[in-house]
Amino acid sequence: MRRLLLIALVLSCAPRVVPPRHDGVFRVAILGDSVAHGAGDESGRGIAGNLDVMLVGKHLVQNLGINGARTWDVLRLLRTPVVADAIVLSIGGNDLYGDSFARLATIIAPSLAMERTINRVAAIVATIHRAAPAARIYLLGLYDPYNQPFLDEQVARWDARLIERFARDRAVDVIRIADVVTVSPLDHFHPGAEGYAAIANRIAVAAGVLAGRIGGVPRDAGCDYRVGRKPGFRRPFVACSNAYANLISVGSLFFPAKNDSPTGSPKAIPAGTVTCGYPATADAVE
Repeated sequence: MRRLLLIALVLSCAPRVVPPRHDGVFRVAILGDSVAHGAGDESGRGIAGNLDVMLVGKHLVQNLGINGARTWDVLRLLRTPVVADAIVLSIGGNDLYGDSFARLATIIAPSLAMERTINRVAAIVATIHRAAPAARIYLLGLYDPYNQPFLDEQVARWDARLIERFARDRAVDVIRIADVVTVSPLDHFHPGAEGYAAIANRIAVAAGVLAGRIGGVPRDAGCDYRVGRKPGFRRPFVACSNAYANLISVGSLFFPAKNDSPTGSPKAIPAGTVTCGYPATADAVE
């Protein structure tokens, strides 16, 4: 009886893959923390909005970023269906520096803290692979909002560990952002509009212009900007788990994030975020 209960619990927590539907809509999901959400962007676009402007043809850009999120919050979010051909993931910074205890642990034993956090990032990537095997993942590095040499070094070490960890995973591209981020005039911590546009450009370049679906990528967003790209990155995206959703036939189906006034430290996951027709009910972040 206990074994049956354990199996039922595991199945209830596993990521669900909804039945595919080849409707011609290219889906991009932005997952992770406040950078994924777009906090600090005075233009209100963030990564999701910039990619939405770049994409051509029928597409859906889902902003599922959570201000203040850590790795376990993303794993919790993935219990609900996330349907995407490409996934942008920004996570790990709050695990390392999100509160005084985390900062202290990272300062005392940075290698150990990074290794534990990267293991949790790897768990997120593995969860996405199981739920959407054909989806490509663009994993963002960290940046130093304070322009301090010590933090610059830690950011570089983190990015190097990410690249090394996922070097053999052809479905994952690690994209460095530390050298293009300019901080926001609103909160002087998160990227500003210019920084988010630069991040989106790098994602577009690393994606090989998303199989021809992005137009107008600036020349200065060239190939030198991305790191960790795998062979075969230009292969066509394959619809992996498109939901049976009622999508109108328009060029853009961009959904802004539910919590539309980012502060960088909210206590709740945006409830009711639409994931291709399926409302996501999320618990509060502890």
